[in-house]
Amino acid sequence: MMGKMAEEMQEEEPDSPLKVKLAKLAKQISTFGYIGAIVIAVLYFAYFIVSAGGPSLYFAAGAEQIIKDVVEAVSLAVVIIVCAVPEGLPLMISLVLMQNTSKMLDHNVLVRKAEGIETAGSLNILFSDKTGTITIGNRKATRFYPSAGVDERHFVRACMLSSLSDETPEGKSIVELGRESHLRMRDIDTAVTRMIKFTAETRCSGVDLADGTRIRKGAFDSIRAIAERAGNEFPLETEQRIRTISGNGGTPLVVCENEKILGVIELQDIIKPGIRERFERLRKMGVKTVMVCLLYTSDAADE
Repeated sequence: MMGKMAEEMQEEEPDSPLKVKLAKLAKQISTFGYIGAIVIAVLYFAYFIVSAGGPSLYFAAGAEQIIKDVVEAVSLAVVIIVCAVPEGLPLMISLVLMQNTSKMLDHNVLVRKAEGIETAGSLNILFSDKTGTITIGNRKATRFYPSAGVDERHFVRACMLSSLSDETPEGKSIVELGRESHLRMRDIDTAVTRMIKFTAETRCSGVDLADGTRIRKGAFDSIRAIAERAGNEFPLETEQRIRTISGNGGTPLVVCENEKILGVIELQDIIKPGIRERFERLRKMGVKTVMVCLLYTSDAADE
C-alpha cells in the first residue's frame, strides 16, 4: 500500500484548474504588457521628435542624440514588460499549495495530491460516511421491538440467546440491554448444542438449543429469506418497523425462532465526541454537510 502511494506521488500530476486559469490569465497579461510596452516606446520616441520641433530638426541633431533617445525608450519598454508580466504567479501558487500540504501534515492529514487542497478550498457540500467517521463504529442495542402476538420477555430471551456466540460490541450490548429488562443469563436455559457464528455470506448468527429450537439473528434480507424458505410470512408490522429504524439512522437486526419472525432489535451508533461542534463550525463556514448511509427500502428488499 505504501509503495503504491509513493508511486502515485512520484507520477507527474496534471495542472490543477486554478493553475490552468492563472496561466491563461498570465498569458493575457503578458500579451497586454508587450503591446503596451511597444506603444509606449513608440509614443515616447515620438515625444522626442515633437520636442525637437519636427522630424527634420530632430534627425539633424546627430546620431548620438538619436541613439540616446532610442535606448531610453527601449529601457522604458523593458521596465514596463518586467513589471507587467506575472512570471512568478504560477510558481507562487505551487509554493502556497506546498506550504498548505505541510500544514495539513501537522494535523495528521496526508495530502497525496496538492490540487486536493485547492479543491477543498472551494468546497460547499461535504459528503461523509456515517460508521467510523461520524460515529465510533461500535453500534449499541437501544430497544427491543417484538412482533404482534410475541411475548416481550420471550423475545428478549431469544435475543440474548442469539447473541451468545456474538463477541462483537453489538452482541454484548444486546445482552446488556436484556439485563436492563431484568433478565439474566443465569436465569435462562442455555443448553446449547451448536453456536452459529456470523459470516459475510449468511449475514446472521444464532444458536441451536438442545430441545431443537433454532434461533437466528441478522440482517433483514437474510432472516426474511430464512422465514420465507420455511413457508412463513414476514409480518408487515415488522417490515414497517425496520423502515422506521433505518430512516432514523439506526440498524435493524431481525430475530427469528424456528424460522418464525419474533421481532426487531434496534442498534444505534455512538457519535464521536466533538463531531457536532465540528459540523456546526462547517455550517457557519457555509459548508453543507450530508451523511451518506445505507437505508432500507422496500424496493431494494424486493430486488
